[in-house]
Amino acid sequence: MKAFTELRQQKRMDLSEAIPIGKPLTLTIDPCSLCNFKCSQCLQSAPDVHFHRGMMPYAQFQSIVDGLKRWDGPRIKAIKLYNRGEPLVHPDLVKMLRYLSEADITDRIDLTSNCSLLTEEKAYGLVSGGLDYLRVSIYSTLKEKHARITRSEASPEEIFQNICTLQDIKARLGSKKPYVAVKMFETEDEADKSEFLRLYQSVADEVFFEKLHDFSGFSTQAAMLPGEKEACPWPFFSLTVQSDGAVDCCCVDWEDRNLVGNAFSTPIQEIWSSAALERFRELQLMHRRKQLDGCKNCSVYLTDSFTVDNIDSVSVEAYRARRERRE
Repeated sequence: MKAFTELRQQKRMDLSEAIPIGKPLTLTIDPCSLCNFKCSQCLQSAPDVHFHRGMMPYAQFQSIVDGLKRWDGPRIKAIKLYNRGEPLVHPDLVKMLRYLSEADITDRIDLTSNCSLLTEEKAYGLVSGGLDYLRVSIYSTLKEKHARITRSEASPEEIFQNICTLQDIKARLGSKKPYVAVKMFETEDEADKSEFLRLYQSVADEVFFEKLHDFSGFSTQAAMLPGEKEACPWPFFSLTVQSDGAVDCCCVDWEDRNLVGNAFSTPIQEIWSSAALERFRELQLMHRRKQLDGCKNCSVYLTDSFTVDNIDSVSVEAYRARRERRE
């Protein structure tokens, strides 16, 4: 399988030539916005940030997937079963995964987890249920530091053993999936970095360090892309469905300021071509994103960890003409 860090380096369509596209390339469906960690750098811990905290009902998840099955056109390239919370908190996560996998509507199913809740039963379910990529977030391999960052009782040793268990299950079942990519935030703590590499290089399919981000301040230390760009490409190729069904233009809009519908009451197919979402896209192309509450202070779209696409060359008039030709 292709390494997780190479997925974005594979040949991409030229979004500036392709938009508007008939279906999203990627779709995020958040099963659970609850988390068992309370990391200091995460908006889960920000007292002044308010969003729905709960779990998506399994029946509503089934309905969303059923709607996607009825949507003609190319397959979705990737569906991500995570966003704001820890997906393994949801008791029906494995059922959701299996239902999505059996629907056969996407090339890839991704999951990001801290894996502190990864029991042997759940690990078996991830392997047998059709998960393609599992990205594991490690916050420290040192017990006291881990407790301080995550403000949880989960131990680094337990998390490591959970990953080992999953890899053992893969070996017993003769499965290469899910591809396990384990990452830790960049740190100046050399002892922690060395221990991370010592532990996980022999167990994971891939290990890497990630630039630290601080969503509670809507800032990031990820590398900025060269030059400037005005339009955010994200709403032109992706959508995010929150755990309460709210459909957002952006996966980092923690305060739900860019909502364009609700997937519990409206099929995603209709939302994708809705007047609300088209207006949002056009404001991006007009370079008027600062008029949008959820975008005016954002710089995440300029980082290499978010998207490398640039659609500034597309005028709103050209976009409208393309859309009319394709309708």
